Amino acid sequence: MAKGGPTAAFDALGGMGVAVEKEPEPGVDIRMRSRAGTEDGFTTTLYAPASERPAGWSADIPFLPNVGGSLTVFDQPGRGFSIQWGKVADPSLAAQLILDQCFAAGWRRQDASAGTPAMSLPGMQMVALERDAMTRVLMSLGVKEVGFVQLLESRSGESRAPGPTGPRP
Repeated sequence: MAKGGPTAAFDALGGMGVAVEKEPEPGVDIRMRSRAGTEDGFTTTLYAPASERPAGWSADIPFLPNVGGSLTVFDQPGRGFSIQWGKVADPSLAAQLILDQCFAAGWRRQDASAGTPAMSLPGMQMVALERDAMTRVLMSLGVKEVGFVQLLESRSGESRAPGPTGPRP
């Protein structure tokens, strides 16, 4: 049996208990579900670039038109989400569009003394937001022609991002 190939990664994920669907609906490249039915269950959906918010993209989560995104949400309500947009032409403008959506939804900039993460790289911008018992951290980074924007939402005081990038207990 040959190793590698276009489906090897999907087969490997399936072997680890991750359900993978390729192109399950228009505008979705891949959807992966892990730990379904548990408190830490989550779904990651890779969306193709679209000018309008796709049907499965929650109105509560900011949308960046014409840029593909990887959205990870917990199965349990109120646990937050993580979204990454890659290949962003102008990460500063994209970050401002996301901030505008957050502010319109009642989010406010967190006081700098409240613990905004101290991570910084050249060309990186970071903004912490809060609303009720939730926190959002928006990061944008532009290096040469490549831009990246990430938005993390979690319960205030919780440092774990949903999905495979967050630490596990």
